[in-house]
This record gives sequence, C-alpha cells and structure tokens, in this order.
Amino acid sequence: MGTQSDLRLNPNNRLVGVFEAQDFAMRQGIDYIETSARTGLNVNEAFEKAAREVIFRVDHGLLEAEPRRRNAERNGPSCSIF
Repeated sequence: MGTQSDLRLNPNNRLVGVFEAQDFAMRQGIDYIETSARTGLNVNEAFEKAAREVIFRVDHGLLEAEPRRRNAERNGPSCSIF
C-alpha cells in the first residue's frame, strides 16, 4: 500500500516513485494501491481489500485464525481481526 498519494502532485516530495512501487509490487506478486489520509483517496478501498484477502486466506487454510485472548493472557501487543 502506498500512502500519501496526494504527494503525487509534487513528485519531488516522494521517497519512492509510483512506477518503482508498482514494479516492486508486481515482482512480489502483491496488489498495489495508493492511499491518502489527507484526501481520503482509496482509504476504505485499501482496508476492504486487505480484509477480503485475510478472509480468503483463512477460508482456504493459508492463514490460521487465532482466537482472541484476554488481556491477562497476552504477552505483548496484539491485534484482533473481526
């Protein structure tokens, strides 16, 4: 996911160019989407795409879903996916 797509208006502000990022994603076999929290561009789409990918991987046994643990059982930071 490329963030701060609003910097596209001034390419000198970007650390990684669009074509370089797209090429990297293609070589890694992953999707590429640019987002901007400032303008809201593709923020919902990126989240939904990531959520669909997680669900697909869990459904096809490519990712193991772990049950939620209570706070006392945690050994550090954790994240829950609903």
